[in-house]
Amino acid sequence: MKKIAKAILLLSAAAALAMSAVSCKKEEKPKEFALSMVAVENINVDFKDSIKRLAEAGLKKIELMNYFGGGQYGMTAEELKAFLDENGIEVLSSNTMGGSVDVEHEEEYLLRWDALLKEHKILGAKYVAMTANLYWGPIERVEKICQTLNKIGAMAKGYGIQFLYHFHNIEYNTIIGTDILASDYMLAHTDPDLVNFQFDVFWAQMGGIDPVEYMKKYPNRFPCLHFKDYYELSDDSKTFKGGYKPIFDTFYKLCGEDTILDMEPYMTMEQMEEKIKMHASITHAEANNWPTPRPRTGNGGRPPQMNFPQQRNTDSLNRERLRSLEAVIANIKYMQEKPYIK
Repeated sequence: MKKIAKAILLLSAAAALAMSAVSCKKEEKPKEFALSMVAVENINVDFKDSIKRLAEAGLKKIELMNYFGGGQYGMTAEELKAFLDENGIEVLSSNTMGGSVDVEHEEEYLLRWDALLKEHKILGAKYVAMTANLYWGPIERVEKICQTLNKIGAMAKGYGIQFLYHFHNIEYNTIIGTDILASDYMLAHTDPDLVNFQFDVFWAQMGGIDPVEYMKKYPNRFPCLHFKDYYELSDDSKTFKGGYKPIFDTFYKLCGEDTILDMEPYMTMEQMEEKIKMHASITHAEANNWPTPRPRTGNGGRPPQMNFPQQRNTDSLNRERLRSLEAVIANIKYMQEKPYIK
């Protein structure tokens, strides 16, 4: 009897240890969401320190922002990939080439895209997204824009990368001279095998769109979700009246599984209200100066705001970076704790 009792005790202990190991393994599994690098203010002041702090907070994936080619943060594409690998972080996505789909100089424009896609292949990016098109024109030109996006998508597919277009609020306005939303037209006139869309739920609301209903309208066209709020995530969000859960539930059920956290910079309630009014007032007619596209200037074709801000004290910029990192890491922890977020 003693031998039997001892065997039972040993089996029970082994079972308990096994269950504990499974439980720990489950708890240790990191969430799969990524962080947009634009969420950290002044990250270019000390990118490497920022990444190390984010990795320590449990972040596993990032989205590069304003990657215009030739490397970023003082590193080549190869060096950047190696540094991120050292810190256990992968590039899920990258936002680039915002401003204008240059259908007037398409051949040169596509060459620029090809060079960028080659670098993103080195970086191991799953997605590359165009950040915005600010120059639309009549519906005939919008059709040409969609044709060019299809060509970029075909190039990206050849590199094993999914090409996306990132919706802001402007796409939820009507095309000049029609009652058709630019977003609806783009979804209807791009090839889903080549072009899909990065759905930003924050900007959808700024454009007067219910993000949950829009995902239901276009399932399978939004494989990548951009999610953000004003500076701080909260169960009592002033931006998303129904809370965050319905957004993630709908996205995972109908659209995809890749989520990217992005946050608006710190601002007072008054500044937030002014920003909401500004975005709500934008229409295509006001946003377009077509057919005169905004010229790109600055180092390497980058817009001037991407150059290092020499006019401000580096210590001041670094303090803002650390303050922003503190807030971003708090938001990462918030998402890690929510059971409805993968």
